[in-house]
Amino acid sequence: MLLGSRTATDSAVCLLAALRHDTQTVAAQRQIAAKSNEIPSFLPLLTSLDLTCTVIIADALHTQDEHARRLVASRGHYLFIGPRCADASRRCPGAEPCSTTAAMKAPTADARSAG
Repeated sequence: MLLGSRTATDSAVCLLAALRHDTQTVAAQRQIAAKSNEIPSFLPLLTSLDLTCTVIIADALHTQDEHARRLVASRGHYLFIGPRCADASRRCPGAEPCSTTAAMKAPTADARSAG
């Protein structure tokens, strides 16, 4: 919720933002409709951004097939974080299951030259 936005006649303004972790800046922001949640605002928020080779990190609320499909179609990647996301993400379109250890390893010189 946006601090100080509540008035006597309407509810507080809620915003969904896409943050860049490298620069700690807001890349895009969208108001969430009253009596709604983040789900319908997620994809429109990302529409104006180039997602090529970008990792989108979102909470478990966004473990939606359409979110995963669109992120992969945009040549981006996703990580949905939550208690049931490990199983749910494997079922999402475009998801490639891998072990945490494999994902954390830096590429070897051989792997870099092969690509």
